[in-house]
Amino acid sequence: MELSLVRPVCYTDSQVALFWIKGIDKDWKPIVHNRVTQIRSLVPISCWRHCPGKDNPADLPSRGISPADLGECSLWWNGPPWYSCEIGDHTLIPPDIPSDCVSELKSQQQNECGLLVIEKSNIATIMNINNYRNLTKLLKVTSLLILFIYKLSKRVIDGSTKSQALIEAEQLWLLEVQDALVIRKDFQSLKKQLDLFCDERGIWRCGGRISNSDFSYATKHPIVLPREHPYTLLTIKAAHARVFHNGVKETLTELRAKYWVVKARLSVKTVISSCNLCRRYGGLAYKAPPPPPLPSFRVTEHPPFSYTGVDYAGPLYVKPDYPAQARCEQKVWICLYTCCITRAVHIDIVSDLSTPSFLRSLKRFISRRGLPLRMISDNGSTFKAAARVLQKIVTDDSVSEYLTGMKIEWSFNIEKAPWWGGIFERMIGLTKKCLRKTIGRAKFTYDELLTAVTEIESVLNSRPLSYISSSDLEEPLTPFHLLVGRRLSNLPDQLCYRRVTEEYTPESSSIILNKRLQHLHLTLDKFWSRWKLEYILNLRERYNKQRQRCHSKEVKIDDIVIIHDENTPRGFWKLGRIKELIVGRDKEIRGAVVCVLSRNKASLLCRPIQHLIPLEIHVDEGDISTNMEQSVSTSVPIEMNEAQVDMETTTDEEEILPESTPVIRDRPKRAASIEARDKIIARLY
Repeated sequence: MELSLVRPVCYTDSQVALFWIKGIDKDWKPIVHNRVTQIRSLVPISCWRHCPGKDNPADLPSRGISPADLGECSLWWNGPPWYSCEIGDHTLIPPDIPSDCVSELKSQQQNECGLLVIEKSNIATIMNINNYRNLTKLLKVTSLLILFIYKLSKRVIDGSTKSQALIEAEQLWLLEVQDALVIRKDFQSLKKQLDLFCDERGIWRCGGRISNSDFSYATKHPIVLPREHPYTLLTIKAAHARVFHNGVKETLTELRAKYWVVKARLSVKTVISSCNLCRRYGGLAYKAPPPPPLPSFRVTEHPPFSYTGVDYAGPLYVKPDYPAQARCEQKVWICLYTCCITRAVHIDIVSDLSTPSFLRSLKRFISRRGLPLRMISDNGSTFKAAARVLQKIVTDDSVSEYLTGMKIEWSFNIEKAPWWGGIFERMIGLTKKCLRKTIGRAKFTYDELLTAVTEIESVLNSRPLSYISSSDLEEPLTPFHLLVGRRLSNLPDQLCYRRVTEEYTPESSSIILNKRLQHLHLTLDKFWSRWKLEYILNLRERYNKQRQRCHSKEVKIDDIVIIHDENTPRGFWKLGRIKELIVGRDKEIRGAVVCVLSRNKASLLCRPIQHLIPLEIHVDEGDISTNMEQSVSTSVPIEMNEAQVDMETTTDEEEILPESTPVIRDRPKRAASIEARDKIIARLY
């Protein structure tokens, strides 16, 4: 039996399936695409029709039906009523795509709604003005961008075009700066106050009443600028440089020739105060700390010269003893020892500043005044060498047995801080004053000079230590009273001496001598009591709070500073970086260890903060690896009118660091556009 094959027609009540089958393959996700491809390989796309769900016979078994009902069901045996008729509208697919099909579309094929935001572009969005520290450089870079645009538009670029680009660059920045001024709340009041108007380029200018003057248009109608904008600060810097870093008045006059800055004087002061060149030649040092309390040995009773300060004065010239050698003059120096307690002095003469010469002088001093507990001096190399020699001498076994364990402690003041040793510097001044008035230009021999300084020593030890009242009949207190119980310029008590001589018998000699000794002790006790009441208490009235012009900034580690040097012009002062702070017993910062570059090698200098002038160039805090609390030296004794430095932890003029010391080359936070600052940091790190 032969059967003729007819094209099959498939019906489904799923609109989603029909859209998948009749849709475009590339629109569907992979899983749907694979199934549709398989269906199309079996049944062509044109053979698929839509059937409503109520007319679909395939739904009867799936929904459930009894056999009796199924036998009488016309839909099952004959199909839907319209099946034998011509295909109508009910077999067509609805035009709207079902929502279930959308979820199976590929993501890039989904219908999306985009929002386009158009932002007004200006020069500030292209260039960051905070990266520039020079107005000329900012305008040149901006002009290069404008020339690049000219080149893209195939415009001929010549000398006049470059000049025009610079003018347009300035105009672009002025418009950008004034946009920030216009949006301010007080712009309307400022507009009325300064009679502002817009010129043909859209730039706001000041009005005024000098329009008929013979000044230029820019001077009669200056461009108004806000005070706080970075472009304004660059403009002030440029004006400050054009007047060769002069003061506020000159910079302000140069600025107002073209611009009008709101609160201009305050802005000019701010710029000048931050100018590194002006600070280098006119900056102020750090604020000096208040005077500390006097050390305990200065205000308590001790034997004379137990605590002694020593210093040199000179040189002086002495002539030879014989006339034949009149042209052979010799240099000598005064070595002055002063007692920190009684303020007595001991003056000696040395032939040179060598260590052996000072040691001989020290031996003479100890032989006459006794062994001191502590010696205090400045940071001279002679004293340092003597201290090292004395340390070796004291540690020797034979000398240690002789001294029965007594040692001389030596303390040094910080370098270049003579006010730290005011107790002996004052005596040096008095000695020089006496020599200047008594000797003058005369030339003495060595013996004559020794006699003169010995008499000066006697005069200084006879000076009163306290205020002398006109109604006070009591003899003024002098250092001699604390040394020997009387002034050496006075004769001894003749009555007591005669009485002792007349009543002397071998049997009563011990009694009389004990009475005399008791009398001397009572006399000395009386003088020491007066020393406490008249001298020590009088020191309270001599506290003077220092009033000096200084920098308000606090000293910190890693500050870049200029080191004051009275022997060289200010332009040649060294630059340094603070490595360590020196703190006194009163917790005040009184000095710093500064790292400087000398002959391509790093060295350390110890200086008081009064000799350090900050440049306000800092290292980023995140790059500082040393904690301040660990770097601060807290073991520095304060042993003079000012604090003193334990020189075991400090250095002389220059101490060369080891070759293995790493050289740090961290750049400052804002050093990208400052060539001078780069050079400073590169040399110091």
